[in-house]
Amino acid sequence: GVEKPLVGLINIGTEPGKGRDQEKEVYKLLEEDPSINFYGNVEPKDMLTTECDILVTDGFSGNLVMKTMEGTAKAVGSLLKQEIKKSFRSKIGALFMKKSLNNFKSTLNSEEVGGAVIFGIDGTVVKAHGNSSAYAFSKAIELCMKAVKGNVVETMKEKLSVLEDE
Repeated sequence: GVEKPLVGLINIGTEPGKGRDQEKEVYKLLEEDPSINFYGNVEPKDMLTTECDILVTDGFSGNLVMKTMEGTAKAVGSLLKQEIKKSFRSKIGALFMKKSLNNFKSTLNSEEVGGAVIFGIDGTVVKAHGNSSAYAFSKAIELCMKAVKGNVVETMKEKLSVLEDE
C-alpha cells in the first residue's frame, strides 16, 4: 500500500562496499534500478528505527537477525518486569504507564507480524514460527493477503524479466 516504498539492504555496514559478494551484487542491482527507491545498506541494529519500508536480505541472515531481535525483546521485557517488581514506587509507576508499556510490548511482539514473506518462488509464502499461536497465524494470513492483493509476486517477475533480458 506504499506508493514508492523505500528499500534497504540488511548488511554489516552502511557503506556501499560492505558485505559478502552476494550483498555487493544485490546492492548494485538495487542501486541501478531507477524504479526502486533504494536507501542503501541498513545495519541490523537500525532495523527498528530505519525509515525504510522494505528490508531485503537472504533467508539465513534474515532468520538470524529476526530471532536475535525477538530474543532481545523478550529479555528486555523480562528485565523491565524484574525492575518494576523491585519496589512499591516502581509498581505504582508501572500502573500509570500500563497503556504505554502494553503499546511498547506489542510493538516488539513478533506475533503482531505473524511471519516473514518469502520471495523467489512462483507464489506467495509467509513463513511463521513453528510455535505460532492462533493469533500469530491469523496475522501471518493477513500479511499473505496484503502481498497477494499488492501483486508483489507479479511485480517481482516483471522486474526480474527485465534483468534477464539485459
